[in-house]
Amino acid sequence: MTIEPSLLQVLWTEIEIMPNHVVSSLSDAALRATLLNQVSEERRLSGEERHQLSTYLSVKLSLIRDMADCRSVGHFRVATC
Repeated sequence: MTIEPSLLQVLWTEIEIMPNHVVSSLSDAALRATLLNQVSEERRLSGEERHQLSTYLSVKLSLIRDMADCRSVGHFRVATC
């Protein structure tokens, strides 16, 4: 699976600006769908890109939630959280 760096940049920008309470309140499926929809608003996705991002997000959901938890307590690096 190869995802274009520019697409990953859009995705991670959306992750970083998503409020912490939203990340923590959504189920995994809802968080994945919300992020996919936000990326789709920024950039038109092919069916394959959408599938690749969905798979990528499934693997990264724990990291995304950990990052949001760290942000909510004032830490910016997961390693220090």
